[in-house]
Amino acid sequence: MSFAPIPSNSLFPHPHMREGQRDFYNDARQAAGDGKILFANAPTGIGKTAASLCGALESALPAGRKVVFLTHRNSHHIQAMIECNAIIRHRAEALAALRPDSPSGGKLRVIDKISKHRMCLLRARDPSDDSPYLLCEIAHCKYSRPAPSVPERLLEDPISAAESVRRSMLEEYCAHYAALGAMRDADVAVCDYSYLFEPSILGLFLMKLGRPLSECDVIIDEAHNLPGRIMDINARQIGEKTLKNAQRALADARKQAEDAPEMLSEINLVSGYIKNALAPALKRLVDGSDAAKEEKKLSGEELAPFHPDRFSKYGLSNLFGGDNGKQLSHALLDVVEFVRMEAVKAGEGAHLDIDGLSSLSELAAFLDSAERAAAGNPAYGVFIKTSEDREFFRVRTALFDPSLVAASVFSEVHSAALMSGTLIGKKGICDLLGIETARAMRLDEGAYVSPFDAGKLRARVCNWVSSRQRERLDGNRVKVMAAIIDEAARACAPHSLAIFYPSYEYLRMVKDELVLSGFHHETEMRREKHPAIEERKTRIEARTFEEKPVVFHGVIGGSYSEGMDFRNNPFKLIIIAGFPFPKPDARHDAYEEYLAKKFQSSAKASELASVLPACIKTVQAMGRGIRKAEDYCYCLLIDDRFVKYRDYYQPSLRGKVEVIAGNEKKKIWEDVSRFIEGMDAQAK
Repeated sequence: MSFAPIPSNSLFPHPHMREGQRDFYNDARQAAGDGKILFANAPTGIGKTAASLCGALESALPAGRKVVFLTHRNSHHIQAMIECNAIIRHRAEALAALRPDSPSGGKLRVIDKISKHRMCLLRARDPSDDSPYLLCEIAHCKYSRPAPSVPERLLEDPISAAESVRRSMLEEYCAHYAALGAMRDADVAVCDYSYLFEPSILGLFLMKLGRPLSECDVIIDEAHNLPGRIMDINARQIGEKTLKNAQRALADARKQAEDAPEMLSEINLVSGYIKNALAPALKRLVDGSDAAKEEKKLSGEELAPFHPDRFSKYGLSNLFGGDNGKQLSHALLDVVEFVRMEAVKAGEGAHLDIDGLSSLSELAAFLDSAERAAAGNPAYGVFIKTSEDREFFRVRTALFDPSLVAASVFSEVHSAALMSGTLIGKKGICDLLGIETARAMRLDEGAYVSPFDAGKLRARVCNWVSSRQRERLDGNRVKVMAAIIDEAARACAPHSLAIFYPSYEYLRMVKDELVLSGFHHETEMRREKHPAIEERKTRIEARTFEEKPVVFHGVIGGSYSEGMDFRNNPFKLIIIAGFPFPKPDARHDAYEEYLAKKFQSSAKASELASVLPACIKTVQAMGRGIRKAEDYCYCLLIDDRFVKYRDYYQPSLRGKVEVIAGNEKKKIWEDVSRFIEGMDAQAK
């Protein structure tokens, strides 16, 4: 591993700077200084967090700007706080020199902010409460206004959001509101993507930050996820319970509005629309729907209940129709705020119907998107899914164009660094986010130099079986997939391995055909909650299964294939059992169709919607085997499409992905065992 000299007066807090890390640091500093958008393909182990933070801070602090570090993984929140603390401990003089007139001197003020649900004092005291709603979202909570001294103390030394929650339980303050209160005086804010890319949150966040976007330098961790995350963040959903709860909340609101005739009239109109128009229309859709097995996209007359031009039928035209009218969704939010304020004034906030009012808010957010789809905006879609007996239904909206949210953010920020260990297909990501290419840096498909020995990774493809839908229906082809996995696992023993499948259904099909005796099996479950994930991770790390090696069965794109680091990494073999193309459902088809029209190219639409995400997920899963310099791993990719699309992989991987000729299992056993035995001998 080669090291580069650390620049004088740098904030970099470690004794050595790796070669690739130095290049990334210089680019991050230049991007912040020149107001650019940096696309940083920075391999695992390079030290992305330290390089990006130091590069941005060295430009931002003298100019009085703030650094916003966005990440959606708890471990990456922690890493950002570790690096900030290291800067304070080791680079106090350099900090003071960057802003000699600041009273903060050699201190770096940092606040870590995770979701409001995870920072709620009441939730921390009662972890069994898994309701999606919080008291403070609807009513007055006595903990929601921490004393002014609390935010000040949070900035004395950088602490994690988890530590802030622990303190809040002892001192009885709301960690969420305390963190928001500390934003204005913070130099660095560490938070989730939603703070910039959910429009309903962005305004409040900037107000608390005390800065416009033009005075912010943004670092986006795991940026390959950003387009998908923006679409997920801005999706909305309702069901039969939403409508029932919303109607109940409107009935309560009607009682409180008896002395407010204008609000009462608005409540009655909205309630009438939901009762007499929306609910019956959805029932007709459900009764006549064939969406029990697969989700269906609504179109034409099916969208009529959400169309503003149709409101006149229900007595809503004066209030909601026309250019000067109010959106129905905004009226619903007005009702929520009215009820909340009336209850707080009467001292009855703790007795509010939280489920009802929260459902009213959910309905408002859903209708805001549904109205756009009904009005003909092709970037939005509405989809329905019912139960087999049509007793239950789910209607949700989808955003197909992340640039509608992201373009304005990136055009306004002073600078940004999009970084990831798999930031491949940069031009496509740039197009999806609507970023001006004139502001982009490092938009080529290159990557920074990895600090790891390339010889410790071997990638091979078995191309005589695949996970295509037609082969999944052939029991013999599924058995061939299982036989290849059995052979490779036998060659890996006594080491552990991880197998990642394209879906939970395919995982079950193949696993049922496996032999794999002598291994302990751990299997990812659909919709696993965080405690279960942590327990499984701990079991795998402990390896206390009567000395048996572990076979972990997971799903690509699940909770374990990306961003999950196992202590003392046990996996010496990673198997990707099938190419992970997205499921061809109604939403994905509509998304790809939208991109084809936007970019006037079906090939580019397929690349952006299907090929690129699949390749990124593949490389992410392969990366679970090598997390530090001493790790080594054999990656076996079972599907002929892995060769077809290898030009989309990391530059360092493209020349390493070779095909195992023929279809003999013996060749797999020989290649895997020879590699692992050689690495074991080298480690000794």
